[in-house]
Amino acid sequence: MREEVYKAALAGLLHDVGKLGRLAGEFAQGPYAHALIGDRFVQQHVPEQWRAAMAPVGWHHGDRENGKLKQPVEKLGLQVKIVALADRLSSGEREAHQEDTPRTKQLLSVFGRVETPKKPAKDTGAYFIPSKLKLSRDVIFPSPSPVADLDCRLGKLWEGLKRDAAALQQVYSSDDAGIGSYLESMFYL
Repeated sequence: MREEVYKAALAGLLHDVGKLGRLAGEFAQGPYAHALIGDRFVQQHVPEQWRAAMAPVGWHHGDRENGKLKQPVEKLGLQVKIVALADRLSSGEREAHQEDTPRTKQLLSVFGRVETPKKPAKDTGAYFIPSKLKLSRDVIFPSPSPVADLDCRLGKLWEGLKRDAAALQQVYSSDDAGIGSYLESMFYL
């Protein structure tokens, strides 16, 4: 594949990374604050040679300054348009419009909507515990109740992501580093 395709894929992968940061307590002013937090993540943790191509992370809801729209997505580059379109298409699967800050910080499993004779469908007792993905029963299967120390867990997850991304940044910082293997490493991270 051409390098531009890898760059667009990397921007697409990272475009909502700021949502985790937001849930973990990172702050940015204005609507779509997750895009600003995501851009900050990119500037601090993506190797310098690919940062310029990561504009879609910060701009997939338009170029904003102090919360005000400077330029809409339609007037930005092709990669921004591609990531913005993918974001809009994937958000179309949601039943209702979601605000930038979700009402619940914990992921709900689709299994919480399954109706059984013992459990009505409106009972959403199927929560995923925020954790780095691993083959462990408590990570891959939902819990019947929300986590008590959710903010702490989200903070640890965010800090772990930044730490691991910084380690990858050091490995891939040379000009001869391949973006394909970096993209794959970030995907698994």
